[in-house]
Amino acid sequence: MNKAGTKLSKLDRFLISEGIPEDIPDIRVTAINRMWSDHTPILLHAMKLDFGPSPFKFNSWLNRDSFDDLIKSTWPTLEALNAGRIFRSYGKLRCLKTAIKQWHSNTRNNYRTLKHVALSDIKDIEKNIDDGSASSSDRDERIKLLQDIDKLEALDLIQKAHIKWDIEGGESSKFFYGVINNKRRSQAITRILHDGVWISDLFLIKEAFINYYKEEFQAHDSQVVFSLMIHSTSLTSLDRDSLETHISLDKIKTAVWDCGSNKAPGPDGFSFAFIKKYWDLIKTDILKFVNSFFVSGSMPQGANSSFFTLIPKTSNPIYVKDFRPISLIGIHYKIIVEVLANRICGVINKIVSKEQYAFILAVKFLMALLSLVSLGLGSKWRSWIRACLQSSRASILINGSPTFEFYIKRGLRQGDPLSHFLFILVMEGLHGVMSNAVNYGLFRGIKLGSSDITLSHLFYDDDMLITFERNSGDLDNIIWVPHVFHLASSPKINIHKSNIYGTGVSNDEVPFMASGCVAGSFPFTYLGLPIGSNMTLTSSWNILVGRFQKRLSSWK
Repeated sequence: MNKAGTKLSKLDRFLISEGIPEDIPDIRVTAINRMWSDHTPILLHAMKLDFGPSPFKFNSWLNRDSFDDLIKSTWPTLEALNAGRIFRSYGKLRCLKTAIKQWHSNTRNNYRTLKHVALSDIKDIEKNIDDGSASSSDRDERIKLLQDIDKLEALDLIQKAHIKWDIEGGESSKFFYGVINNKRRSQAITRILHDGVWISDLFLIKEAFINYYKEEFQAHDSQVVFSLMIHSTSLTSLDRDSLETHISLDKIKTAVWDCGSNKAPGPDGFSFAFIKKYWDLIKTDILKFVNSFFVSGSMPQGANSSFFTLIPKTSNPIYVKDFRPISLIGIHYKIIVEVLANRICGVINKIVSKEQYAFILAVKFLMALLSLVSLGLGSKWRSWIRACLQSSRASILINGSPTFEFYIKRGLRQGDPLSHFLFILVMEGLHGVMSNAVNYGLFRGIKLGSSDITLSHLFYDDDMLITFERNSGDLDNIIWVPHVFHLASSPKINIHKSNIYGTGVSNDEVPFMASGCVAGSFPFTYLGLPIGSNMTLTSSWNILVGRFQKRLSSWK
């Protein structure tokens, strides 16, 4: 109940049969103006969302009749159309999409005919079963026809549902339809709250999202600070040479097989299941594409484009900022960055401090390149990274339909295999800043027991844990030091979302020292686990048990 005495709990609900959401996938429940009533009326209605055309996506056509013949007969004919192009595999796949679309249109009509015939045969068999004239072979044939129809429908549904387990039997299609429809309903963006106004117009929703993310990934001027970015560890010349050596076909194949076969495709529409299936047919063109990039340091326009698919951060997202963009990138760019990632993975332990176990956050390109220089990475390697960063573009998928593209001028794309390695390297700059601050006496870490080890900071994911002795002056310096790093690289600590906890400090002192942080108390949750709880109590494990239950509930 709020201050005005108005109840704010959700009391009114619709009760519907279990099969209704499957039969009417576009069903919605909307709250409307309550006027003078003490209850908000709710409206149950079907709302068809049409945000524009959906992009081409390669579905599970590998097992369809005639598809294999289509690819093997069409691919060689595309050679003449792309003759002389150094990135011809990219052009050939674009041309192949047209042929696949035409084939799919034709086979879809054939499938409808086959399904109609199969259903007619099933109807005749069931009629014979009813009058007692059906033989055992007729009954077996009926089951086979039902299974054939079910499996044919399930092929595409498995990919659309993006699930990782198989279900056999007559209920599979029904199950997959349920998964897909549930995902569509839960992930559909029907309206957002923008500048204090609810927006439900499809064009305005797209406009709000693209304006927000264009600004988020727009470069901003900053003053680069060099003095505290000095790093003590650098690669040897042998390590640098290993990063820049010739790219072999075996290494490219390894990178391809490292990619998930049925992951959601990027703007090119092709999955790695397709690439692996026809590897012997297209490997020469893929090799030429990859080698052309590593020689020229450039790639054709569109090869580094991506889709931002929006994942809700909260259970009830209402603002644009309540969504997390995950990048879906094309196969050509992904092969290149998988090769780069596999190489940097072999040397990263030599240049990354033990205090850092990071993943991804927004960083500026300049800071990324400066960090690569200070860590001893060669000029050729840095030119490849620069090409990957500067050619990056994205469009946002709103209910399956993409917006206009825009350049990524700041930040790393979550979903790009190279991003987490680059972030780790860039965050070595912050580690250098924090370590030098401790050495200069700006703050003091905590000595662990009787050992000589002093813990001042740890990184994990986009979280930073700082430990220091009780001193308000130390806290002021701790807030100032990351700000210096922010001036150079753009990652910024949100003080108002940061928490401060005191050990051996009275609860009254903690708020006094907060300096804008949230004054917390033990126990608290860090990285999904309770800190400071009595772990001998079963109740202390409720958070972890709840997470497992939430994950497992999707199997029900």
